[in-house]
Amino acid sequence: MQENDEEISISKEVLQELPVEYEKTRLGEPRGSVRQYRGPSGLHIREYSDRFVIHRDRVDPRKDPIGHLLIDAPEARVHFISLLSIFLSLNLLLKFLKRLLF
Repeated sequence: MQENDEEISISKEVLQELPVEYEKTRLGEPRGSVRQYRGPSGLHIREYSDRFVIHRDRVDPRKDPIGHLLIDAPEARVHFISLLSIFLSLNLLLKFLKRLLF
């Protein structure tokens, strides 16, 4: 996930627990957090031992995982492009070998 300048950190001294509408999730990069939560309006919350770190995703991965990867996770695009280029290179190599051997 991209670095987000609009993350908010809230100490657990101020907010001891999250409201009930936030559900635990494994979707998202943990970044050392002990748990992650997803809530209404695209909120993604990472819980650390002393604080909650909150940001808003533009696309909720529970509703549109591909859209989330494309819009909110630029590193996923890099991995996808790398895998695609490897696939295409191997495809060309295999075609060349096929022509050479057969």
